[in-house]
Amino acid sequence: MKPTTPIIALFVVLLAAILWLGFLAQKETPETQYVEPQKTESPTVYETDEVPLPEKESENNEFGNDTKMEYPIPDSDEPLESGLESAPIEVLEEVYGEDYSGPSTGKSYSDFSLSGKSFDFLMNGEEAPTLRVNAGDTVFVTLKSIEGMHDFVIDELNVQSEKVSFGEVTTVEFGADRPGVYEYYCSVGSHRAQGMFGAFIVE
Repeated sequence: MKPTTPIIALFVVLLAAILWLGFLAQKETPETQYVEPQKTESPTVYETDEVPLPEKESENNEFGNDTKMEYPIPDSDEPLESGLESAPIEVLEEVYGEDYSGPSTGKSYSDFSLSGKSFDFLMNGEEAPTLRVNAGDTVFVTLKSIEGMHDFVIDELNVQSEKVSFGEVTTVEFGADRPGVYEYYCSVGSHRAQGMFGAFIVE
């Protein structure tokens, strides 16, 4: 029985070593951690009138950035060249009214727009309006026919426009050099005899 004792003891030692190695191996192996799966967000569903609009990108200037450009402001004491002296008469009237006195030439301009209908001159709804100008004025009379054929005549000042039919327009230019009261009229047919005339006064 004695020879078996060392064998048993050796077996016990090996078994103990195996158990000990297994314990150490289990201790060094990290525990498996439970990782919760990430939730995938489902796309948001919008009603047709609730879809958010994308943000508008900032507008860039010609230099590729959104820096505001500043421009020099001229000194208020410096005169600005308006070019009104060379503007057409329609522009001068809009700026200065019907009677415009040119700053460089000293000349004065008067402008009248008349409408011609059967046996009447009209201006701003007034029949046979009295036209007043200053002596020395350059006068522009524009006549538009809204009915029939007409013209504009002042005998004493040698003024006679072209005849215009319905829808046509003509303009006559003349100088009012002599003060006085004159008659303007339509020379077509018997229009003058039927009352198509008015007063032209040079003051």
